[in-house]
Amino acid sequence: MDDSFEGLCSLRAVKSKNGGVFFNGLQVLQRDLSVLCLTVHLQQQDELLLASSSTSGSTSASASGGARGLDAMCGGGVRAVRYALEVPGVESCAAIDLDRDSVAT
Repeated sequence: MDDSFEGLCSLRAVKSKNGGVFFNGLQVLQRDLSVLCLTVHLQQQDELLLASSSTSGSTSASASGGARGLDAMCGGGVRAVRYALEVPGVESCAAIDLDRDSVAT
């Protein structure tokens, strides 16, 4: 088993039956950027909602409050875990993959 850290999550790679582990450490930058993009997008949605509610006089819940994510074809699910841990306003994030070997590890 190998332990590593990425963003706010601690990862433990467990070898599968065939000896491989579905974790691509070279994709750290892409996962960092997707966490950043989702964070900025939800912040912008909040700003739009606040501007809209101030002009209409209505009060609404935050746009990012209760946001849900989906990491399809997730492999080990690192991106979904990082969304849940690092993106303010993410209520839940599902991680799915059709490859049984990638989700079994």
